[in-house]
Amino acid sequence: DLWSTYCEPCIREFPDLVALHQKHGNDGVVCISGSCDFEGIGTPEESHDQVLEFLQKQNATFENILFSIENEELWKMLRIAAIPVVYVYGPDGEVAKRFDNEAGGEEFTYKKDIIPFVEKFLAAAPVE
Repeated sequence: DLWSTYCEPCIREFPDLVALHQKHGNDGVVCISGSCDFEGIGTPEESHDQVLEFLQKQNATFENILFSIENEELWKMLRIAAIPVVYVYGPDGEVAKRFDNEAGGEEFTYKKDIIPFVEKFLAAAPVE
């Protein structure tokens, strides 16, 4: 999940990322978030406290990356127009689906789109 503390849709959806991790973390689902808060002004470390405070309030116990590349440069590298963007990787390590709002239309949500997509992988996984 690529997000930032200044992105309203990111903030609105973040609790459902936490819920996905809490519900399926023991089922092999690994959640990682990447904070795109660095806007190129000052240093990336200056946003650390704000990001950490947000993560703590959300009870986010999964890995979070604080990108040190200016967000617009990062977006160019990842070929995205804006955040939020969520990548779901399949059991094979390949990107199974990228959720973003670039195509227009209705915004994606964790409850409506991402969680059901992830749960399909879990349902198809072989029982060990």
